[in-house]
Amino acid sequence: MVDDRITFDIKGTIFDQKKMSPAYRKGLEQGLKDVGSEVVQTAQGKLQAGKRGFDTGALKGSIGWRKTNYGVVIASGAAIGDKALTYAQFAEHGRGPGKMPPREAIEPWGLKHGFTQATIFLLQRAIGRRGTRGIFMFRDTAKEWNGRKKRKRLEQLITHSLAKALNK
Repeated sequence: MVDDRITFDIKGTIFDQKKMSPAYRKGLEQGLKDVGSEVVQTAQGKLQAGKRGFDTGALKGSIGWRKTNYGVVIASGAAIGDKALTYAQFAEHGRGPGKMPPREAIEPWGLKHGFTQATIFLLQRAIGRRGTRGIFMFRDTAKEWNGRKKRKRLEQLITHSLAKALNK
């Protein structure tokens, strides 16, 4: 799936220099860490708004970031090598009608929201018949951070960290 992660790649930009001093590298890494943390918060907020409170918190907690050679990747834990949450793609893109979700995937949520062991099947069948809407937390966050205002914020975070590291 295309929209199950957000990638910031600084290769070929002013921040991508072949010979970096240790202070410059440290500042750049701190800047990327700040960017990753802020984008994760945005994605988690979009998840929370999209779920309207109907979640167990596991998916929100699994959204994280990891550093790459030339930037950062923000995704659900399964995509960045952490906790394996297989339903992140269904939360992002929704689930079309036609197939019921597996019981073990829907049971923890159903039990937390008032379903019993006996009525979980009804929830599975309803999802199988109607499907679910996607939240598009990663797609919308990527769109937002690709806008002029957030790109400026991305620049600010990195340049601030670089200035701080180089002025020590």
